[in-house]
Amino acid sequence: MLYKTKSLYKKKKDSYYSVYREGMKEYLPEAYSNVLEIGCGDGSFSKVLNKGCVVWGIEPHISSAEIAKSNMDQVLVGTYEDVFEKIPNEYFDLVICNDVIEHMKNHEWFFSSIKCKMKKESFLVASIPNVRHCHNLFNLLVKKDWKYLDSGLLDRTHLRFFTEKSIKETAKKYSFKINKFKGINKTKFPMSIFCWILNIITIGYYWDIHYLQFAMTLQKR
Repeated sequence: MLYKTKSLYKKKKDSYYSVYREGMKEYLPEAYSNVLEIGCGDGSFSKVLNKGCVVWGIEPHISSAEIAKSNMDQVLVGTYEDVFEKIPNEYFDLVICNDVIEHMKNHEWFFSSIKCKMKKESFLVASIPNVRHCHNLFNLLVKKDWKYLDSGLLDRTHLRFFTEKSIKETAKKYSFKINKFKGINKTKFPMSIFCWILNIITIGYYWDIHYLQFAMTLQKR
């Protein structure tokens, strides 16, 4: 993952970089040959990719990057901003950002700059936390609390927060077509009862508060 300073990500447990996001597999396009995973951790996600593709990774956590080198063809150590000049232009037909955009210092520069690294009609697959998740709203509106933690929605290394509306608007602003967009990691009982009641009353207006994250497939235009 990407963090503001080295001191922040060094404090993370090694398990933080070993999350196996198999659920994101359904958002991958059917065909691709050159893949870039930003914030690749130890390279675990590369195991769900199509066999035979060339896989690059970017990871600032040094020990995780070393492990990723055994799972990927090329690993650049640093943040996306740090290694940008080392990434080949117009080379990748798939870019993956699993829970990483929220860690970036300038997410709009990312959406603008990554396009020059991508081929025509290529894809960007990403998951991103939903700041309107019901637990976060409950803590904010009822408990009057906004407490940063070591992981999760209010991970202390998150530099940006997104809603469904804001991430869609950002994608469209930089000319990405939204091919697929869904809420993932649905909230569980008993908070789910509150979500359902609220959505019945408002005819589904607050559907997004059910989900901890959003997953999306964007296409470069």
